[in-house]
Amino acid sequence: MKDYDFKGIISAISDASPSHLALVSFLVLPIVPNYWLEALIQFFPTMNLFWKITAFVFLIVIYIACLVWLSVENKKRKQLETQKNIVLGRLIANNWRSMSFESARKVLGEDFGDEQFAALIEAFPDTLRSVSVKDKSHKPKEGEKQKYTAGIGRYKYQET
Repeated sequence: MKDYDFKGIISAISDASPSHLALVSFLVLPIVPNYWLEALIQFFPTMNLFWKITAFVFLIVIYIACLVWLSVENKKRKQLETQKNIVLGRLIANNWRSMSFESARKVLGEDFGDEQFAALIEAFPDTLRSVSVKDKSHKPKEGEKQKYTAGIGRYKYQET
């Protein structure tokens, strides 16, 4: 049995754009269903024509669903990359290490929620991190502790 590098294949497919996947799959489409049908015939040798056609249509539907799913995931990834670049741009332009979620919402949109910030940080753990920043709207009185609020920051601060 051959030892295949499935991680490399999965990585290449994940990094490919939907248009490239569609082009490659269009070229491979006539070959792959034949292999699937051959496998089904091996498992079920007495399969009639109706079931062969049904299996073929089912494979085509799964194929199209996978292409749509890859396209949606790629669109989400691109959107997260754009949001990351916006946040980093604001941090770098102002020479900040971090900023509150409220400050980031000014450039990302007021409807950008805390869950979306968590997803953004989770998607780019080498670039962004979750931080606590001083709440500037709260001025502590003597003997009172400073309040902190959730924020987002650069993972590694480098002088620019």
